[in-house]
Amino acid sequence: MVRLLLPAVLLLSACATIDYSGGPVPGLERMTVEEHTVDAAELFVQCSRCGRLGLELPTACTCINFRTNRAVIWLIRGAAQETIEHERAHGRGYDHHDGGLRSRYVTWKEGGGRRTATPGEPIHAADIKLSRTGQLKSEIPHERAD
Repeated sequence: MVRLLLPAVLLLSACATIDYSGGPVPGLERMTVEEHTVDAAELFVQCSRCGRLGLELPTACTCINFRTNRAVIWLIRGAAQETIEHERAHGRGYDHHDGGLRSRYVTWKEGGGRRTATPGEPIHAADIKLSRTGQLKSEIPHERAD
């Protein structure tokens, strides 16, 4: 089975509520953020690169690379303003109420910035609409270990 090395890319979807009460995840509050608005087909491709998609198509996703401290926001054309703000909050280091981003970041840091994962390992279990949309993957192009 091929294992993926994790420089830490993760998919977050705009379906769950952002937790502003605890502030941003320490260490992720100053990420470099890119934002792209694309059609549905391109959104599917880009969101698939940083996570496994569920049965419903997303309207947005944020791919975060812990190693490079970079967030790439992908939005569908015509996305609702609350969706845009939700993804931008992830780009500022804010997490959902489940703490999934925080726990993955802590795990990544404790692992010395590298962690292996098998394809399909969920990293975002609190997503209601897309249900377990996250999958640990490496930065593109993918680094692979035998």
